[in-house]
Amino acid sequence: MFSFKIEELVVIAAVILASVRKDIADFAAFSSVFTVEFLDAIAAKIEACKNLITVSSIAKELKLKTKEVDEKSAAFRTKLNALEAYFKFAADQLDIQVSDAGIKSVRLNISSGNTEGVVSGLRMVLANVKRNKAALEAKGMKPEFLTAFEAEINGIEELNNKQVLLKNEMSRHADVNMDIYNELWSDICVITDGAKAIYRGVDDVKLKDYNISLLRKRINAEGRDTTNSTDNPNPIV
Repeated sequence: MFSFKIEELVVIAAVILASVRKDIADFAAFSSVFTVEFLDAIAAKIEACKNLITVSSIAKELKLKTKEVDEKSAAFRTKLNALEAYFKFAADQLDIQVSDAGIKSVRLNISSGNTEGVVSGLRMVLANVKRNKAALEAKGMKPEFLTAFEAEINGIEELNNKQVLLKNEMSRHADVNMDIYNELWSDICVITDGAKAIYRGVDDVKLKDYNISLLRKRINAEGRDTTNSTDNPNPIV
């Protein structure tokens, strides 16, 4: 099991594959494990990994959806403030106590980021409003207020359903993808173990081509250099 980013694994695997293809004579002389077929299979796994829907891309989409849900949840606070006032104004004409209208529960769920709780709580508030519609409208609640309130509840419920689907998809892809990534990692470990046996104490320079830690540092450094050059294409020297 590898302990670094999936994106790094794919790049490292490609670099090591290029090295072992160049040094295939040394590896083939050391063990019959290192055949052209073995290397071609690794190349196929690298391509398969590149084409997978990565968990990180789903996570980014989920993060955006969660942000949208949180913003829409928070926007209900002003409407809840108004409803609470209407409930209080019509307190002696309601079929429930003002404290049982469900408004407090929705506020708590908004604060804690519990979207499912927000949606179910808003549904309860909506039911209470509809049952006491005449009394509330007599105290100032406009018919269009209720219409907009229900439409916004439907909207946030739809967003929450999409959020749940993304969470499930991310979990499913994580399970499926990890099998392929772990297979690739296992093959890379066979190569690095072979390289240690072949080059340690014999050719330390070549051994560095198969050192995972060194390769990670080099790849990350190149990534930073690329970012810097992109951010400042015409640096002052």
